[in-house]
Amino acid sequence: MKLNSLFIFLAVFFLNAETSNSGISVCSQEDNFDWIIGEWVRINDKEGITTTEKWENSSDNMYSGIGLASKDGEIVFREDLRILKKNDTWIYEVTGVNSDTTNFLISSITSNSFTAINLDNPFPKEINYRAEEGRLIAEISDDENKIVFEFRKDQK
Repeated sequence: MKLNSLFIFLAVFFLNAETSNSGISVCSQEDNFDWIIGEWVRINDKEGITTTEKWENSSDNMYSGIGLASKDGEIVFREDLRILKKNDTWIYEVTGVNSDTTNFLISSITSNSFTAINLDNPFPKEINYRAEEGRLIAEISDDENKIVFEFRKDQK
């Protein structure tokens, strides 16, 4: 009987360890992205381009954002962004860039950052956001390329 109990304990332990090491953060009510809320202006943009992101909290399980790039006052790029919880998993969702919505699985979350991945997407395959010294840093990358977007809160 003791051998059966030991076997069951070990089986549960290894199944739990494999689930927690899968790279998918198990989200709880403490997970929040409030640090991303606000109007952000890119400070490392190309000359003549103004890029902004605006984030708000839509509900306990969703944050909505919009990314815009403008040149000479005309919008030249727009993307709608959402961070949402689906079946206990956080997703970073992008619409408006491709014909279909592109989803990235949020694989890690801290109190001021997250990483989202979609290895099937041509570019980017990974998206990292972090709050750092009053700035919002967003990095998009694949195995060969990386673009860094550095934002400061809009002081309007």
